[in-house]
Amino acid sequence: MNNLRRYTLYIENITDVAALVISFAISYFLRFYVFDSETYSPQAYLQLLLVTVVAYMILDIVYLGRYDFMNRNASRELRETFVTVSFVTLGLMVYVFFTKSNDLYSRIFIFTFAIISFIFVYLLRTFVRRKILPLYSSSKGAERVIVIGRKTDVERILRRFSKHSDWRLKIVGLVVTDEDLTGEYMDQIPVVSNQRDLLIDLAKQEADSCLLASDMEGDQLEWLMNALADMGKVVHVNIREFDLPINIDRAIDYIGGCAVVSYMPISPMSGRQAFLKRVLDLLFAFAMLPLFLIVWFLTWLIYRISSPGPVLLHRVRIGKNGRRFYQYRFRVLRMDAAAREAHGRNAFTAWGAFLNRTHLARLPQLLNVISSDMSFIGPHSPSLPAYLNYSPEKRKNLSIKPGIMGLWSCEDDADTVIENERSYVEQWHLVKDIRLLVIMTLRYITFQSAGRLNIKNTRDSWNEELVLIQDYLEEQKPLVMPRSDYHAPRTTAVFIYEFGKRIFDIVGSLAGIIILSPLMLILSVIIMTDDGGSPLYGHPRIGKNGKRIRVYKFRSMRQEVGDLSKLLTPEQYEQYSTEFKIDNDPRITKVGSFLRRTSLDELPQLFNILSGNMSFVGPRPIVEEETAVYGKDIRKLLSVKPGLTGYWQAYARNTASYESGRRQEMEMHYIDKRSAGFDLQIMLKTVGTVIRQEGAQ
Repeated sequence: MNNLRRYTLYIENITDVAALVISFAISYFLRFYVFDSETYSPQAYLQLLLVTVVAYMILDIVYLGRYDFMNRNASRELRETFVTVSFVTLGLMVYVFFTKSNDLYSRIFIFTFAIISFIFVYLLRTFVRRKILPLYSSSKGAERVIVIGRKTDVERILRRFSKHSDWRLKIVGLVVTDEDLTGEYMDQIPVVSNQRDLLIDLAKQEADSCLLASDMEGDQLEWLMNALADMGKVVHVNIREFDLPINIDRAIDYIGGCAVVSYMPISPMSGRQAFLKRVLDLLFAFAMLPLFLIVWFLTWLIYRISSPGPVLLHRVRIGKNGRRFYQYRFRVLRMDAAAREAHGRNAFTAWGAFLNRTHLARLPQLLNVISSDMSFIGPHSPSLPAYLNYSPEKRKNLSIKPGIMGLWSCEDDADTVIENERSYVEQWHLVKDIRLLVIMTLRYITFQSAGRLNIKNTRDSWNEELVLIQDYLEEQKPLVMPRSDYHAPRTTAVFIYEFGKRIFDIVGSLAGIIILSPLMLILSVIIMTDDGGSPLYGHPRIGKNGKRIRVYKFRSMRQEVGDLSKLLTPEQYEQYSTEFKIDNDPRITKVGSFLRRTSLDELPQLFNILSGNMSFVGPRPIVEEETAVYGKDIRKLLSVKPGLTGYWQAYARNTASYESGRRQEMEMHYIDKRSAGFDLQIMLKTVGTVIRQEGAQ
């Protein structure tokens, strides 16, 4: 059995056992609590549940392992489900017969269990196969593959991948060696390099392995494999002779339906070891979460008083096999650190100096551990410039996730660090991880971890934090607006209106978040199941008085869009350049289309309203490029908070464009006429507009 079938069988087993246990519980509840008041011995039925699992395990050994779970159609799945449920039910009946325990068990219960389990096993298998497993290919755990070969061979590999479901991996790039197609797409996958620039471009790619699709041999194959191994990439060599559909046993593994021999740059952890290490990371991370929350609250409170600004900073770091991720850290410098350093003054906050000295500044990296970007113990996570300058030996060590702690933080000699980390990767075991965790924690507590390498990394970290603070300050600068004769009215009536509106916004948004939280959770799960990745995104917009804000929405577009000029038609690209929207947008997912038509994608803006960046009613928030459309009227537009809905959205939505000038007129009309009664009228109109989906895209 090849690796894909073995892993898929494990998932099928977990799915089936879960479906059988759920069906057993439902059948018991229906039989003895809904249709009959008579009760039976719970202990006896626990024994029957154990028999159910044992019967399934026997079936798994003698039957299930022979057939591929991923390539079943609906009729085949119905047949396999019938076989599974029939065998398990027969096992229950045989057990009851030979133990002569008819008086302990209800025949109606067994019949009910057979029907319900057939439904649940079929539905859960289908859901896992069609939704959950394909979703894994978009996750951080999936193997990211780059296909290298001649154009015809690359096209052949892509065809085989399309016919063979391999949920373990995702093709993230192509290298065509006989033509220069760099920047183009094949089956919506980018061509990232050509034969001339292959090694330079691959060093920048976030990929775990390379699949050699062309028939290479001799010195050319040896050179390319050695070069890729120096980058720390696993090399899969496609053997076309083994792709032939002949009915004989083959000991070669398969990647997306392609027979391959895989060459590892170093001896990797086994799947069981990686799973055990992940479990250990999660246990430690969740155990330390209370400490993180306490330190985060204290930091927020202290900085709120002494140094207003962001509590957490995130910086780009390189993880496993070149993956980019945002690494979190507590801010330790003052917001005016650059000016203070220029005058020779201390740039640290008093609390930041304490966090830095006690290493608590790294505590937010627990979030990176939970999100699977990092581990507790592992190699150092470098910045991108540092990673590109890594030696091949050092780059190979990043074949596993980087760590919050590691031998890099306690050793002075770089060569010793590389050698020790290689030994750690190749000879990992649970006891070693726990021992290293204890030793390094003690070194941190006793301040013995700051060798020469760590001091250099700390200085680089301070310089990087200075840049992040400067970028934050630049982002917070309000929009520079042209001069205008407009002045927002400041009468008592306006003050009372705005005060009452803010009270309504707080109460309404808080109630909406509480009431709609189950719906928002369901929508989040649906989005992640449909397309993978984060269900939310924050879009930069311009708020009241030119303040820069982030407006939150449910994500309705594909994660990886690519080059818009190649994805869109000339007409669509021109519309996007003028209206900042597109009719029949090809980037929108099926779920995203539904969310947009029903305006459910706007629900997360309840959090914007609660925070005070938005209101329920007002002009729609705009991006910076749209400010030029309003000219001098931009001051008037930005004199009020943007709204979840507004006069333009309720009465015209997407049927009134910038090009016609109708949208600008409607936004100005609202600002001139706004009142509590007008706001209520707009909200009521919005409900009808959304229900009828007028002007929806």
